[in-house]
Amino acid sequence: MDLGGVVAARRFAQSQVVTASIERVDFHAPIDLGDIAVLTAYVYDVGETSMQVRVDVTAERPSESVERDTASSHLTFVAIDDAENVQSVPELTVETAEERRLRDAARNEAPAPTQ
Repeated sequence: MDLGGVVAARRFAQSQVVTASIERVDFHAPIDLGDIAVLTAYVYDVGETSMQVRVDVTAERPSESVERDTASSHLTFVAIDDAENVQSVPELTVETAEERRLRDAARNEAPAPTQ
């Protein structure tokens, strides 16, 4: 799940990223031997140097072509430059109703920040 989050965060930040936290992982159903695991990850909130990413995992049994939800997680990544210093990330632009729906759902399901 971390690698799926890294891909989304790197694409968004256009830079290297490091994992700052994995808030929790919720397991909904098993992934059985022979199933194909599909990860979907997207940035749903940003700070000056950090990004909140939701990762959803589904499993597909090839003989059935039906996906089922198996896990989800919220992760925080920080953008870094080549010298490993933190760097700013772009503002998050939410343009479509679907993007707003995803952002709002992720924000509502995200765990409260820890101190």
